[in-house]
Amino acid sequence: MTCTEALAGIQKELAPSSRVVIDVADLEYADTSFLRFLLHLKKHENKSERDAIRLVHVSRRLRRLLEITGLGRVFACDDMAAHAALARI
Repeated sequence: MTCTEALAGIQKELAPSSRVVIDVADLEYADTSFLRFLLHLKKHENKSERDAIRLVHVSRRLRRLLEITGLGRVFACDDMAAHAALARI
């Protein structure tokens, strides 16, 4: 599935007040298509919801890519270690 196809499917399913959680645990490679996908989601998010788009299970490599591109401040991110700690509670 391409990012464009994924985005079209998600947009059809979203209610105006939807929050989106994207589990990127199995993401092996992120390029400009993935970043563009995230930016398109951000463009269509519910502006009244704080952290309406959240990335979970973010690897160090993806977090670094988001930081380098300035998107680390745009998206709420939870790393793998945080979820592992929560699972133990």
